[in-house]
Amino acid sequence: MRAYVWWGVASAGVVAAALWIVPTPSVTGLNKAVCRGGTGLSFQQQVSACSELIENAALTGKVRAVMLTRRAQAYTEKGDYKTARDDLTRAVTLAPGYEEGWLRRGDIDDALDDEQGALRDYARALALMTDDDRAFNNRGWAYARLGDADKAMADYDRAIAVMPGVPLYYVNRGNVWRGKGIFDKAIADYSSAIALYPDYARAYRERAEALSAQGHDGEAIGDFQLALARAPKDAVSWNDLGVAFDHKGQNAEAIDAFSKAIGNAPRYATAYDNRGLMHMKTGDSKAAIADFNHAIALAPNNMDMLRHRADAFANSGAADKALADYSAVLKRLPRDFASFNNRGNLYARQGKYAAAIADYSTALTIEPMQEAIKALILANRADARRAAGTFDAAMKDYNAALAIAATPDRYRHRGDLDQDLHNPEAAIADYSSALKLDPNDWMSHYNRGAALANQSDNAGALRDFSDAVRLTTGEARAVALSGRAAVYFAREEDEKVLADCDAALRLAPKRAVPWYWRARVHLRAGEDKKALAEFDAAIALEPRLRDAWYRRGLIKRRLGDKIGGDADISHAAAMS
Repeated sequence: MRAYVWWGVASAGVVAAALWIVPTPSVTGLNKAVCRGGTGLSFQQQVSACSELIENAALTGKVRAVMLTRRAQAYTEKGDYKTARDDLTRAVTLAPGYEEGWLRRGDIDDALDDEQGALRDYARALALMTDDDRAFNNRGWAYARLGDADKAMADYDRAIAVMPGVPLYYVNRGNVWRGKGIFDKAIADYSSAIALYPDYARAYRERAEALSAQGHDGEAIGDFQLALARAPKDAVSWNDLGVAFDHKGQNAEAIDAFSKAIGNAPRYATAYDNRGLMHMKTGDSKAAIADFNHAIALAPNNMDMLRHRADAFANSGAADKALADYSAVLKRLPRDFASFNNRGNLYARQGKYAAAIADYSTALTIEPMQEAIKALILANRADARRAAGTFDAAMKDYNAALAIAATPDRYRHRGDLDQDLHNPEAAIADYSSALKLDPNDWMSHYNRGAALANQSDNAGALRDFSDAVRLTTGEARAVALSGRAAVYFAREEDEKVLADCDAALRLAPKRAVPWYWRARVHLRAGEDKKALAEFDAAIALEPRLRDAWYRRGLIKRRLGDKIGGDADISHAAAMS
């Protein structure tokens, strides 16, 4: 929505009365009334009436200029800005002192994206009428479009000084404050607009945007809702309300708001894109792809939307389609580090670590890049290098990423690399650093517990595994319970081992490790047949459990199955 003040349309009509005779208006007078426009008049009627007056040489240049201006208004309302501008040029040529003609031509220049032309025209208007608040406001808009915030601010100040009761001027000035990042002054201006006009939906929406930019999403949601109570079909407010809900983690509400934006503006590509991102966040890749398809069809040159679809394809397992989309983005934007990074992530998931590392490395050469993004890509490359077995290079990347921005997952991943390098003390230190940043990071508790257990610090390991159990649900808790069961086994607290294993199997019946520790308890108790059945269950679920093969082989030998026992032990030896 353009922020300049347009001119009003007066309602024309002839009042008839049955009780007295009304003089017949002159043709010129009737044309003037029709040229003014109004309810019940067609575009063609208005243009025809104006045209007759414009070509009437008997009229003064000023009158004809006014008629040209009114015809220009009719063309503007039809979206024919070029013809409107031609009329306004004739108007100011006929009557160079007609301030309104210059003002309105400035507005048309702006509509045609000719801000410099608009500035020249507004200057002519202000030279003729130095206190025209509309000209100050509209010139402020042109300066704002050119990115000259200081000049825009000065013009909005002057518009408000001349006419302090116009809510739009406060909204426009508030937008400049917001662009400068001075949110308290922006909010004050939006609030002034609302005080002048409590039903001004746009002022509520703009104030909501400022609140959201400050992270006050709860207050922003309230303002968006006030805006929508006054303008329920405003698709932009619905879309931006969805963004605020997203920031608050209210996924269902965000999806509903984006859906309402689309319902009110079916060609609103950004709303489709935003809803697609929410579907990705909630794990519905199919719905996300459908939304991105709509967005791309409406905005085929928007490479962000194409990259989002690539990410959705990658998440859904459609690797070939994802790669095709990433390649299409990079063909258009060869310096798009986000596509290199995300394609690297896809390659890493496929186990193509060399390709992943190459993409991450290319992304890191692209400048300018925010330091936070650089740290993210460095951490991703570190993960790929660790998976590829290039531990020294991975360590350098983790160190570089942590030097830029320390996060729990980066400390935890470096701790995992410390474990790979057989440096448990460094691993424990890294897991501890992760937990200082996020005491609820269950994976750091779990991994530190494993490292402490390997150091025979069973008391410390038990605390960490218990914290991991407390902080998790579902299958993650089954993992944590299995880890704690191992510590209980080392402490010879077999009843607790069995209790944790049973709890883990209720949560995740297809996990092998709880069966393994149950088997170890029964083996220690001399219950070979129970242990054999449980090792069978563990191996069936996870054939790579070397120790389960070996111990099952020993049990088979004791039970008289030498051939089966030897086969299991040989299989275990081959796995070492």
